[in-house]
Amino acid sequence: MSNKSPKSERKRLVDKLDKITSEIIKIRDENTCQRCGSKPRPKGCHWAHIFSRSKHFIRWDFLNSIVLCNGCHRFWHANPLSSQIWFEAKFPHRYNYLQIEIQKTVRQIPTSELQDLYESHKQKLKELQAEVLWLTLRRGSVTIK
Repeated sequence: MSNKSPKSERKRLVDKLDKITSEIIKIRDENTCQRCGSKPRPKGCHWAHIFSRSKHFIRWDFLNSIVLCNGCHRFWHANPLSSQIWFEAKFPHRYNYLQIEIQKTVRQIPTSELQDLYESHKQKLKELQAEVLWLTLRRGSVTIK
């Protein structure tokens, strides 16, 4: 029997999901700010949410996530109306999808579903990492010894 309480297991899963989703989004967006197009250093590359990450039911939804540089992330939070207008213009399908999703009844995601989500995100990360490696090898920028 585990010594961990259900809450600590849940917190551990939330932390793991945050970390892996951040990695996936940074790979998907090629570490490029989706607002200004800059390619900040890895630590200056932020995983940002369109709708608050407090909404757990879409917190780890890839369509609710983008990469922003530090300056654009600060702008995002300081100017929510302008940011929403920009996002809707740049990503209309994602915006429409998220408008529907945020109307859904809010419920706490069971820990078992968080575990399933984490496992599916692990698989997605492996697929993206393999794709990046394949593209890098095709470009000839990596030599295999």
